[in-house]
Amino acid sequence: MTDNPQGTIDQLDFNALINGDQAAGSKVSIYIPTKVSGGQDKVAAGLMRDQLSGAKADLESAGLSASEAAAIVEPVQKALDDPDFWLHMSRGLAVFAADGFYRVFRIPLEVPALRTVDDHFNVVPLAPMLEQDGRVYVLALAKNSVRLFDASRNHIEQLPLGAIPENFDATVTELPEHNLQYRSAGGERTGFYGTGGGGDTEDHLRENFLRRVGEGVAAELGTARSQPLVLASVQEYLSPFKSLCPYPNIQDVVIAGNPEQTKPEQLRSKAWEVLNDKMQADEATVVEHARSLIASGKGSYDLGEIVQAAAEGRVDTLFTPRDIQRLAATNAYGPASQAILATVANKGTVRTVAEFPESSEAVATFRY
Repeated sequence: MTDNPQGTIDQLDFNALINGDQAAGSKVSIYIPTKVSGGQDKVAAGLMRDQLSGAKADLESAGLSASEAAAIVEPVQKALDDPDFWLHMSRGLAVFAADGFYRVFRIPLEVPALRTVDDHFNVVPLAPMLEQDGRVYVLALAKNSVRLFDASRNHIEQLPLGAIPENFDATVTELPEHNLQYRSAGGERTGFYGTGGGGDTEDHLRENFLRRVGEGVAAELGTARSQPLVLASVQEYLSPFKSLCPYPNIQDVVIAGNPEQTKPEQLRSKAWEVLNDKMQADEATVVEHARSLIASGKGSYDLGEIVQAAAEGRVDTLFTPRDIQRLAATNAYGPASQAILATVANKGTVRTVAEFPESSEAVATFRY
C-alpha cells in the first residue's frame, strides 16, 4: 500500500490473478469509481455493497447454490466492512473473487461501475497498468543530491547508489592548471574563487559531474537494459547527460522542478506522465508497424485466434482498446481477459491504443 497524490494505492499483484484465474469455477470481477480525498466514501461503499449483492445473484443464476454463491462473495464483504478502509481511496477500486480466492486493489485509474461473472476474471480495465511491463527508472539529479528510483505504475522504491556519486561535491577534484576553491551556492549554482578560467572551470566540473553520474548509472543498471529512464533535473542537464551516460534508454523529456524537493511519489506520477505522453505520440507509428506485421502473417485481428496464440505463448504484443466500452458492446470482456492473462503469463507485452482502423476487439503481433 502506498500513499501518494493519487490517494492510497495497493500494489497490483497480477501474478496472483493469473494463478487464481486458472482454477475452475465462476469468477467475480467488480470495478467502481472512488474519490481520492473527501473523507469516508460512503457512496462508494454503498455501491460496492450493491455490486456484491448483484454478484451473488449472478452466481446463483449461473447455477451455483445460494450457499456456494455466498461463500465466494461474503469474504470480500467482510474485508470491506472496515470503515477505516473507505477513508483511504484512490481513483478506482477493483475486486476479484472466486471459490477460495479474493483480492481487493485500490487503483490509480478512473473506472466505470462494472460487474462481470464469468469463467475468467475481467482484467480489461487493468490493461493501462500493464503497459511497458509497468516499470521505469527515475534519476533525480541535482548538485546537492542524486537519487535513483525503480518505479511501477503504482509503487516506487529508492535504489542504493552504489557506483553513482551522491552529489556534486563527491566528483570535484582540484584542477592542476588553476588555484581553485569552490563552495556550493545552493540550487544548481556553484561559487568559484581563485585565479583563472572561472567559466571554463565551472563547465568542466559540471561535465565531470554528469559524466561520473552517467557512468555510475550505467554500471549499476547495465547498458543493455530496455527499461526507460526518466531524468528529474534542470532542462540544461538533459542533453549533456544523454551524451555522457552509456545507459541506452534515457527519455527525451525531463521532470521539471527542483528534484531535491520532489517527493518519490510525485516523481513516480510525473515519470508515468512522461511515458504516457510518449506512448500516445508514438501510437500511429506503432499501430502501422503492427498492421504491417499482421499483413505478413505475424499477427491477427481476430480475438479468437489471439486467445489461442496467447495461450500458446506466441503473442509478442497485445493491443487492447483504450475505450473499454468497445469490448462491452460485443460482450468480449471474457476472451479479451483470457488474452491479457495469458500474454502477461508468457512474458508478452500489453498495450492500449485509441483505435485501430480495422473494426477489431483486440490486435496482436506474434513471436512466430
